[in-house]
Amino acid sequence: MDTETTDLIRSLRGRLDGKLDGYLRTDPAYRSLYATDASIYKRRPVGVVVARSEADVQRALEAARALGLAITPRGTGTSLAGQATAPGLALDVSEMAGVVELDPQRRRCTVEPGVIQGELNALVRPHGLVFGADTSTSDVATLGGMIGNNSAGMRSIVYGTTADQVLGLRCVLASGEVVKLRPLSRSEAERRARGDGAEARLLRGALGIGERYGTEIKRRFPRLIRRVSGYGLDALVDPELVDLTRILCGSEGTLAVVTRAEVCLRELPEARGLASFEFGSLAEAARATVRLLETGPSAVEMLDDVAIGRARANPSYAGATRFVRGEPRALLLAEWSGSREEVEGRLAGIGELGVELGASAAVPLRSEAEQEQTVKLRKSTLPLLLGTADREKPVAFVEDAAVPPERLEEFLVRFEEIVQRNGTWACFYGHASVGCMHVRPALDTSDERGVRRMRRIAEEVADLVAELGGSISGEHGDGLSRSEFLGKMYGEEILRAFGEVKRLFDPEGLLNPGVIVDPPPMDRNLRIGPGHRRLPVRTGLDFSSQGGFAAAVELCNGSGFCRKRLSGTMCPSYMVTRDERDTTRARANLLRSVLDGTLPPEELTGRRMREVMDLCVGCKACKTECPSRVDVASMKTEVLYQMGRAHGFSLRQRLAGHIRRQLALASRVPGLYNALAGSLPARLAASLVGIDRRRKLPQVAPVPFSRRFPALPQGEGPAEVALFNDTWNEYQSPWIGEGAARLFAAAGVRVLLPEVVCCGRPMLSEGLVDDARENARRNVEALHPLARRGAPLVGLEPSCILTIRDDYRKLLPDDERVEEVAAATRLFEEALLEVGEGLRLEPGPPVLLHGHCHQKALVGTGPTEKALGLAAESVEVVDSGCCGMAGLFGYERDHYEVSMRMGERRLFPAVRESGGEVIAPGTSCRQQILDGTGRRALHPAEYLAARLPG
Repeated sequence: MDTETTDLIRSLRGRLDGKLDGYLRTDPAYRSLYATDASIYKRRPVGVVVARSEADVQRALEAARALGLAITPRGTGTSLAGQATAPGLALDVSEMAGVVELDPQRRRCTVEPGVIQGELNALVRPHGLVFGADTSTSDVATLGGMIGNNSAGMRSIVYGTTADQVLGLRCVLASGEVVKLRPLSRSEAERRARGDGAEARLLRGALGIGERYGTEIKRRFPRLIRRVSGYGLDALVDPELVDLTRILCGSEGTLAVVTRAEVCLRELPEARGLASFEFGSLAEAARATVRLLETGPSAVEMLDDVAIGRARANPSYAGATRFVRGEPRALLLAEWSGSREEVEGRLAGIGELGVELGASAAVPLRSEAEQEQTVKLRKSTLPLLLGTADREKPVAFVEDAAVPPERLEEFLVRFEEIVQRNGTWACFYGHASVGCMHVRPALDTSDERGVRRMRRIAEEVADLVAELGGSISGEHGDGLSRSEFLGKMYGEEILRAFGEVKRLFDPEGLLNPGVIVDPPPMDRNLRIGPGHRRLPVRTGLDFSSQGGFAAAVELCNGSGFCRKRLSGTMCPSYMVTRDERDTTRARANLLRSVLDGTLPPEELTGRRMREVMDLCVGCKACKTECPSRVDVASMKTEVLYQMGRAHGFSLRQRLAGHIRRQLALASRVPGLYNALAGSLPARLAASLVGIDRRRKLPQVAPVPFSRRFPALPQGEGPAEVALFNDTWNEYQSPWIGEGAARLFAAAGVRVLLPEVVCCGRPMLSEGLVDDARENARRNVEALHPLARRGAPLVGLEPSCILTIRDDYRKLLPDDERVEEVAAATRLFEEALLEVGEGLRLEPGPPVLLHGHCHQKALVGTGPTEKALGLAAESVEVVDSGCCGMAGLFGYERDHYEVSMRMGERRLFPAVRESGGEVIAPGTSCRQQILDGTGRRALHPAEYLAARLPG
């Protein structure tokens, strides 16, 4: 770190330490977490202020002014044009997340900037209302960020952009002054401009800019819904109103920091209906859009074959493409809203409309489930594109231009020609209804030639957009990608006006410099640019399927899906701490910072890396819920392995990794062990290796499963299964294996019990990769002959059998037998559904199902739901995320509180309210439910075995 930076950090700490409701972070690791957003750019801040109040914002601005330090406000940090990267002080306002006031009758609310759009919509939906600018990133997009970008969603043809939802803004200027802005009649604006204070000063300046540049503004500003490039100067030439909120909307944090926003809410329609139209070319789809707009749709979305193909190839999103009938080059998704009768009438004529449009297929999508498929597909497209391991990746730099819909066909045809002329390919998708297309040419920005091609494409597209009367940015803002080209769109006179606006609001140029006004060239500050280096790491796990360890880390593109809080499992630690440090993205960012040399190599095994990885529970949700399929669970295992090699493995790690050995010893004297394990001295002793005293130590069964097995009934065959006798079934809960064996026998299936060792999952969780590899080798040796003869390899514990299916490839990449063994693995429920066709069960009570994290990530809960449905009156799946136990994680003293908060977020309340049986396939999950609620959860095999006749 250079002396100037060290001095700045010391001064920052002196001014802000202990004076914030939030906090200041200046350590190199935390600064690296904020150096990137979801763009191709990187600007590392000197410090990060996480603000929790307007006073924090003012204090941060005061410090920035005193030190002459740039300051960049930021929400979730998912900007695609680099405007959320910070060259000075990063100001994170995502924890200012209060809904200050909600007035359903007047259909409006007041929010702080960190409120998440999806969470606001969940709050107002019971009132029949919605925030209109419904972006595809609704699960993570903050209202402050949406105001900064003037964001919009698929229904902007109805609702407009974020600016059209804003009724008033409360802002802090770079000077520290607080101003309240709202639309004013022109006469009222002129009256207030004659007063004193910040509002009067801003109004005087704005009115003057409107007068001086009015003619040019009217001539140069496109009349588009999706015109979000530059500052909204057209708000200054309205004959009736002067609305400074429209200057702030889309200003990308360059003019002021919004601390509160009053926004309007829209009524939800009674019904919505969708239809899919398939075409042989982008031009045909664009041509059909103009006709579709005559039918009064609430949205028309376009997807090309690249977007559809990427989704089809991803296990988590393949189901979202089921409505696609053929192999179209382009697809239009049209939506109509209104009364049920209106929508059904429209859908009834879809076939005829499809013929009129020239579509090769027209498919009505009436049900909510069918429509949800299209939403999932649309939301997945961007991260799926950015998550490729190829050297040439779809790059976001010309990805959201907008043109008049009637010029869309020409735009797409000529854009395709530009891409082809530059020797690459691109994905085309977006909001055809408003002419806003997301196009990402594939380029390698680490190569000088790739950067030169990027610049050529950017210049040619900017010229094309200007020629067609469009906007260089129609959704994601100008940022570092497009600010350079604003002159092509607006001309030099309007650029001077932008400069005057900037100086009016921010005379010292502190707020997000280089964006909109006085920008650097768009090919500077690249995250991965020419000369990009990667630290060579001799890994314990094999990452070759992802292009190597560094490439696996770089799959994270910063899209921030791991900051969602309403649904799914990813990322369980962030869901309860709400600290950026505990996101999947942060873990990948810190690793990338070490691998690219931003941080020294020793940080790979250092304290900061341990801290950032600490709350990763290894749930694997990121491997599937993140559309880029970033596998942080494997990365954490690799980091722990590297730390163990560098510093040695602790006694606790070795004991935990070899838990099967410990339980095997305990099972020799089960009575004595159980008595001791339940005693206070044992808990005190366990606390010496980090186990929390509030946890009960595991008990062992009087007789292991392998000794019970010979006496269990057997089916007559010829169907057979091989039961993987995991550690927990063998020593702790053999009755589960007994129930499974009885069920298979009742179905006429023979059960084999091969001699196996621990699957290796506890070892991987502790970084003991070499030990896990040896166990994997022994298990493959034992199981391969059974897989070869067609016997399903059945696991009762999801994490154990799925370790064989998912992790053995990384442990034994050169063993050809691994694929055969992995293909033969089945969860117990999968196997029962395959071979238990003749199984007869008596009806049982309703059940509440909590799925194991690895099961949800790699298989889903579908097989378990279906198997339980053989007997259960009903099956309710709780969207509970991770239970919080995660093997040893929840037992550890440093993790106990976080573990219980994870459980309390959704799971524990659902269990307490449930009147039926609680089902959890995972051993850790059942223990967590018992500790958190006092209720004993059952394994599916227990529940179903109890339903056997007799």
